[in-house]
Amino acid sequence: MAARKSGRGYTGASQAVMTYLREHANTVIPYPEIKKAIGAEAPLTVPNAISHLIAKGMPIERPMSGFAVYRTMPKAPEPPTPESKALDTEPEKPTQKLYEFIGQSGGVTIVKGEDNELYVVSPLAEYVTRP
Repeated sequence: MAARKSGRGYTGASQAVMTYLREHANTVIPYPEIKKAIGAEAPLTVPNAISHLIAKGMPIERPMSGFAVYRTMPKAPEPPTPESKALDTEPEKPTQKLYEFIGQSGGVTIVKGEDNELYVVSPLAEYVTRP
């Protein structure tokens, strides 16, 4: 599983890295170990191959500098923090509800809502009509 040396660098390094990472799935592996396993000599062969595979959409992550992991399982979600909850919540939009007029009693109006509950509606201010 060695990467072949050509005039343009190591051809097949990405495939060799991908094969090695698949064989050791869900394990964080340091770059020097991958480099030794695929037989690469150039110092940037493995980092370039990892970058290439990530750009292609492979489920490879760099948990820290100089390490890579191939994920076969979804990453466990992190518990939400109060700061993230505040950022994720959007203000509630007002909704419209329909009310059916039932009648009046003692200066208040009685209405029935969409949920079949009765509500008492009282005016916030008195309206004065001019003659």
